[in-house]
Amino acid sequence: MRHDGETVLRRDIAPPIEDETVLREAPLVPNDPKTLLYGFRINGGQAYPLDAVHYFGRNPRQPRIPLPDPSRLVPVVSATKSVSATHLEIKQIGDSIVATDLKSTNGTSVIAPQSHWQRLRAGESVVVVPGSFIDIGDGNVIEILPPWPGV
Repeated sequence: MRHDGETVLRRDIAPPIEDETVLREAPLVPNDPKTLLYGFRINGGQAYPLDAVHYFGRNPRQPRIPLPDPSRLVPVVSATKSVSATHLEIKQIGDSIVATDLKSTNGTSVIAPQSHWQRLRAGESVVVVPGSFIDIGDGNVIEILPPWPGV
């Protein structure tokens, strides 16, 4: 075998696997009865379960790449248009709740119980706990709720 003097040859690297194994993320809300289902409410309104990925915004849309799991679109009122069209994603993964700023224009702020406000960078994700508040602008505040019976 001839070497071109620039390419590094490594014989200790395993060849790629040629089978058709597909890796998937863990299910958002496993069917395990021990996993508790959390909830949320907007501006102190009705409580809803986090039984799917939720997208919040002025005019939220599904992601361009289809998700393997169900998702819900949650439109909010934004008179000054400070809330992006699709601003925030909230999902439950096992027993954790993850909030992700979807590269919003005006940002997302989170306050956990007994803590200070944290501003998320565009595209940043954070694990939130029940009692956390997520401010997406224009008076729209999402409260993360503890699990409750019947959900």
